[in-house]
Amino acid sequence: MTGRTAYIVADNIISPLGTDSAENYRRVLAGESALRLHSGAAIGVAEDYQASIMEEDCLEDGKIQGAYTPFESRLILSVSKALSQVEWIDPASEKVLFIVSSTKGNIGGFLGDSARKVASAFGNKVRPLVVSNACISGLCAQIEAMRALRSSRFDHVVVCGTDIQSKFIVSGFQSFKALSGRACRPFDSVRDGLNLGEAAATMIYSAALPEGYAPVQGRKIWVARRGAIRNDANHISGPSRTGEGSYRALRAALGDFPVSGLAFVNPHGTATLYNDEMESIAITRAGLGAVPVAGYKGYYGHTMGAAGLVETILSMKAVENHMIPGTRGYSENGVSCPLDISPSPRPTYKDSFVKLLSGFGGCNAAALFTLSDAPSSPSWTSVPAASDAAPRLEYLHRVHITPRSVELDGVRLEAEGMGEAFLSDIYRRRIGDYPKFYKMDPLCKLGFVASELLASAEGRLPEGREDRAVILFNRSASLADDRIYLDTISDGNYFPSPKVFVYTLPNIVTGEISIRNKYYGETSFYVLDERDEDVMVNVVRQVLSDHGTTSVLGGWCECSSPDGFEADMFICKAL
Repeated sequence: MTGRTAYIVADNIISPLGTDSAENYRRVLAGESALRLHSGAAIGVAEDYQASIMEEDCLEDGKIQGAYTPFESRLILSVSKALSQVEWIDPASEKVLFIVSSTKGNIGGFLGDSARKVASAFGNKVRPLVVSNACISGLCAQIEAMRALRSSRFDHVVVCGTDIQSKFIVSGFQSFKALSGRACRPFDSVRDGLNLGEAAATMIYSAALPEGYAPVQGRKIWVARRGAIRNDANHISGPSRTGEGSYRALRAALGDFPVSGLAFVNPHGTATLYNDEMESIAITRAGLGAVPVAGYKGYYGHTMGAAGLVETILSMKAVENHMIPGTRGYSENGVSCPLDISPSPRPTYKDSFVKLLSGFGGCNAAALFTLSDAPSSPSWTSVPAASDAAPRLEYLHRVHITPRSVELDGVRLEAEGMGEAFLSDIYRRRIGDYPKFYKMDPLCKLGFVASELLASAEGRLPEGREDRAVILFNRSASLADDRIYLDTISDGNYFPSPKVFVYTLPNIVTGEISIRNKYYGETSFYVLDERDEDVMVNVVRQVLSDHGTTSVLGGWCECSSPDGFEADMFICKAL
């Protein structure tokens, strides 16, 4: 990425361990954990579960007025606490962008509408973005913030994230047999699964600083140096055995940064057998085997949409205080590539760290952060929103699919039927060699068929490409699949299915496309409150400004029901 510097000027964490970042860090450093055994019967699931759950006392020092859901209220409270640290930023300005990070948001609701309500609570009228990229959403949202600043379209970006651990989510993870009945033990020889958690967190990014601004003692400020998102192109619910996507993300995020300058690597570290093994391989392949590793799941569990934010903030606080956090629950190495992990805090005097996440759909993200000298003079470099800092686009091929019509590069194609049957007929006539199609959910079928038609127009390219990104948008996320899954866990028909649950993540469609074509590049899924061509074009332009990405397969991929959908997708490159 090139362009303006992405400074981190404020942050907040609200969790069962505290209502600000400093308190959360202090309690983590002291080895405290918010994980507790919770009754499954209380939320209608089959088994008790370990989790860190936010009770009302977590929010007692701030009540949000208005008609907001708990999901929205938590975001608004966290954002307000972060904004109180930077009174020189006007959140209502058109040069301020809000980005919400969430895996599921309000079950049964529209994520884009919730994001709009959060931004509107602060008087902001700019259309917000929602990043819904499974477990890596919180880090992807930060990478999008870096890009938005470097494109010069915005001076400040408010990134906030949360998820609520409902019956829907807990039953889904239980269906995968992924949850441990005890406090999780990342990277340990006896680890047996993850714990879930709740938190709300906010980070405020800025490229325009007032004179003399330095939020960290000693005239220091945090800089987000680089970020990268890569796909395993392997499996929608299982990590690559070679850590492919995670390794590629690490390599791209680090660039030529010297490994000797890293205080530690903060991994995903979920304490599942395969995630921790995969990360150990990826970290070692990236030449980081001797760098200390420190994870936070033993304190909070997996906070999903908040994880990338919470864990980045805690890592920042640790480096500021010259510490490497302990990995709670770790005792004896249990991965094939031994890592430098300690259950107790250790000192460090290095000023950088790298954050790593991975998730369903084969997605992986990594980002490099450095504590740097604050600029000595004002950094007001605002430019008009029409800046050409990001490249213009050249559209190579385009496909448009509705429940009864399909056009490729403006030419109508023959197909019969309507709705889901129409998609199946296109598949039989035009594709026909990928039986996994019949196992996909409607959203994935739509995106897959559209991508296959684009590939046929382009001519199928050699496999193993890292320079092709898959960037999709819609309004309803995976709402159609959410309804299907809710039926499987109704009181009279409790049968949570891992196959159904995994498709309740909208980014799975990007994973299916990557697996089919062996695309190892970026895969990202964005949710908007309504279709907005300008927003989509600018996101794609910013993706193409990243080093290593030369083309994008992207566009609108909306599926409100099995028979109600629209795909307007394209292949483009930078002019």
